[in-house]
Amino acid sequence: LAGGWTATVRGIVTARTPVAAGDAGRVTSWRNAYPRLDLRIGRPLPNDLELSAEVANVFDRRLGESWPGYTGRAFTLQLRWQSGGSP
Repeated sequence: LAGGWTATVRGIVTARTPVAAGDAGRVTSWRNAYPRLDLRIGRPLPNDLELSAEVANVFDRRLGESWPGYTGRAFTLQLRWQSGGSP
């Protein structure tokens, strides 16, 4: 991208997941598969720094109580430094 910016598009699918099993170890309850899309942009800065911003779960897909704490959109802003070269 122009000006040294980088962009990342990441698609993730968490497969159907067992959540409960009966006495014989046979799965009795499943969580459905969970697809999501994440976007990230970043730009190198002087002094071996990088500034980036990320949106996880762009479409804000929510699966309710069967996926507590794992769904919903999240925003991250990061300033990263790596000694001895570009991050």
